[in-house]
Amino acid sequence: GAAALSRGLADSARSALRQKDYVRAESLATEALAADPDNVNALSRRALARMRRERLDDALADSSRALELMGSAPNHVHLTIHAQILNRLSRSAEALPLAERALSLNPPTDRSRAQALFQKAWALAGTGERKSSLKTLAQAARLYRRYVPFYQEAAAQPEDTDLTLIFASDWLAADPAPAAAPAADAGGSLLSGQRPLIILAFSVLG
Repeated sequence: GAAALSRGLADSARSALRQKDYVRAESLATEALAADPDNVNALSRRALARMRRERLDDALADSSRALELMGSAPNHVHLTIHAQILNRLSRSAEALPLAERALSLNPPTDRSRAQALFQKAWALAGTGERKSSLKTLAQAARLYRRYVPFYQEAAAQPEDTDLTLIFASDWLAADPAPAAAPAADAGGSLLSGQRPLIILAFSVLG
């Protein structure tokens, strides 16, 4: 039936996202939604594809609809994606409570918890909470080493630096070299190691 067709197309969209084929991912998710307009995973996968294509307003509309359909029981992944889109739109004050809510749902893996922490740190930077942002970013980096270069770069900046520009560099993208996790003191000295730019790697909804 239509629901099964929609699920299959949404799964194909997830595969396209993993291959970084964002045009195809968006097209497949759109087909999935034509079969079932209330397919939450299709909405979130299309939101991710549109976000990667810099269609941020469209991505936000899809993500908002997905959360609306989930009602009072949103998934931590959907909340984290929505927070990321808002951070990309420089709507930090709106992103912060979403990231905090995602964390309150106890994401089951270190990686998923780190992703929510990263969005919280980004939102804190956008609201001028530099010290809290660095502390939260250090927590994310301890859980998931891909965030270590962000912590290294942020901790090295002068007090008047706009740290949101560092978080946004995930858009520029290459996989990082292995790096050690940061020390507990988020305001401490830089860690040794290279500072590659990296993609913020979401698990693509399953």
